[in-house]
Amino acid sequence: MTRIVMGAAAALVAVGLSVTKFATLDVPVWRIRVVDQRGAPVPHARVREIWQNYSLESEAHEQDCTSDESGYVEFPARYARGSAIRRAWGPVRSLLQQGIHASFGPDAYVMAITDSAEGSAGYKPGVPPPAVISLRPRPSY
Repeated sequence: MTRIVMGAAAALVAVGLSVTKFATLDVPVWRIRVVDQRGAPVPHARVREIWQNYSLESEAHEQDCTSDESGYVEFPARYARGSAIRRAWGPVRSLLQQGIHASFGPDAYVMAITDSAEGSAGYKPGVPPPAVISLRPRPSY
C-alpha cells in the first residue's frame, strides 16, 4: 500500500511539474544608443525591438520607443513562460511547421529609423546586447 501511495504521489508531482509554467530570460535589459556615421547621438529616432522565442512562441512581439536627447533607448528584459511539456514540444512543432527553415530558442533585434537614415543590431543569447546602433543613409528609390 505504501508503494502505491508513494508511486501515486511521485506521479502527481511529475505531472504537476510538467504542466507548471515557469519563466526564463530571453533578452536582458537592452540599453542602446543611436548614433550617426560620425558617432554623434541621434535624438528622436524611432527604435523598434522585435523578439521571439521560437521554441515557445509562434508569433513575434514588438515595442516601439523614441531615443532621448542623448540618443539612448532602453527596453525591458524579455521573458518567455512555458511548461516543461511546451518546452519539449515547441522545437518539434517548429520543425514540423517550418521544416529546414525552422528556428529555435530566443531571438531579438532592434531597428532604428529616421527620415533619412536607418540601422539595426541583433542580440545573440549568452552575449551582452549591442550598445550602439550606427545609422547609415537610407537608400533612395
